[in-house]
Amino acid sequence: MRVSPSSRRRSRASQIWLGLMLACGIISVAAVTLAREASRGFGNNTSNSRVNILVLGIDQREGMTGPARTDTMLLFTLDRQARTAGMLSINRDLWVKIPGGQRAGKINTAHFLGEVEQVSGGGPALAMQTVQAALDIPVQYYIRLNFSAFEQLIDLIGGIDLNVEQPIDDPDYPDTGFGYEPFHIDAGWQHLDGRTALKYARTRATPGSDLDRVKRQQQVILAVRDKLLKERRLPQLLTQLGSLLAMYSGSIQTNLTPGQLRELIELGAGIDRDQIYAVTLDGQWIEEFFAPDGQDAIVLKPGATLYLREQLYKPPRAPHTPSRGALTPRAPRSNSPLPIAPTIPLRATVSSAPLLTATPGTAQAYVVQPGDTLFSLALRYGVTVEALQQANNLASDNIYAGQLLIIPTP
Repeated sequence: MRVSPSSRRRSRASQIWLGLMLACGIISVAAVTLAREASRGFGNNTSNSRVNILVLGIDQREGMTGPARTDTMLLFTLDRQARTAGMLSINRDLWVKIPGGQRAGKINTAHFLGEVEQVSGGGPALAMQTVQAALDIPVQYYIRLNFSAFEQLIDLIGGIDLNVEQPIDDPDYPDTGFGYEPFHIDAGWQHLDGRTALKYARTRATPGSDLDRVKRQQQVILAVRDKLLKERRLPQLLTQLGSLLAMYSGSIQTNLTPGQLRELIELGAGIDRDQIYAVTLDGQWIEEFFAPDGQDAIVLKPGATLYLREQLYKPPRAPHTPSRGALTPRAPRSNSPLPIAPTIPLRATVSSAPLLTATPGTAQAYVVQPGDTLFSLALRYGVTVEALQQANNLASDNIYAGQLLIIPTP
């Protein structure tokens, strides 16, 4: 029996149509799955209530496109059930074994090597594995940001206030390129914008050098928390978390979902200040080390890892109990395989324009000034009032001075 050409064409058309329908179905299921994945939190599993996050501040300067070393490494731990938190500043000169071969080096090179060698998960993965192996503490999550993101996030909340313990004069502070930008700050209470806060957190120009530097980094982190709570800015930032992550997607990367980030921020804000333990590596637990290649470094003394874990994992304090008590059950040993949560890519990628110098055509953050109205801002940036309301979850057109707004792309 012969089949007519028209019948064959109808058959092929039906096959193509069926293929398109299947493709659309697969895309729809994938989109729903990604949306659910992005919104998920940690769940209510109390048997795994502790979350450890490595924050990586990378030394990425203007014009740099290649791999970067980490200038700052902080390990945060939060116990969601006990409602305690700890943070450890990891000195970048700490000499450690770096996984992936018979090699050792300063811990700040792990991220660089992970990028250069294109290991699975890149620089953040190798940095997490290195910290876990060195400290015998599991590390599942990371947040990586560059200098620009740090400055803009500090400016986003209007700067921070903190007490500078001693005057600092650093004539050799590096600029954004490869030159110098002298830095000086007086002792006493100071208000720091993003640029000054970055210099304050990075300079080594004090007698304690890097040991002083890591303490200042913790001081800056706590000052940010205090500012958000004191001025009650946290609820607004939480409603705009997704937009902010998308806006700074070129400067901030993480394998935490937006839902997990929201949960951690809310948890951190609700933990009492005296239940947050700031830990540093002081002279009691480190010693100088001269590397085979001539570098000056430091190494951990015997027993240091147990001490650090004890300080980070302290049980909640009670009025009738001493501050030191039984340890939280020991973390899995570092030679046990630890799955690292995959990075979930952000959906939007926009230019990282300066924070308060908004230009039409780019999505960015804007802090409302006295006299601003939603209508005037819509005219200024070429968007509709409805678009501003939708981008900022506003139920009306009422705004106030100091409010953070997302200016959407026209």
